[in-house]
Amino acid sequence: TLIEALKKAWADKDAPVVQREGHSIKGASATVGAMRLRHVGYDIERAGEAGDLAKVGPLIQSIDEEYKQLLRVMEKAH
Repeated sequence: TLIEALKKAWADKDAPVVQREGHSIKGASATVGAMRLRHVGYDIERAGEAGDLAKVGPLIQSIDEEYKQLLRVMEKAH
């Protein structure tokens, strides 16, 4: 998944890949209308672009929480 790829890039301290995965998460989230998840993806993208991987750890926790919330909402919709 995009989130797993992001976690791997962060663990590998690979800022360009963190940026790319954040961008992908941002776009995918916007496509399904998950705006809070999109905002976290944006923050990750910017942190990766700046090479500020220290910011990414807490954002990964946020993205995990927002993704779980999105899944709950989608399950209720069906």
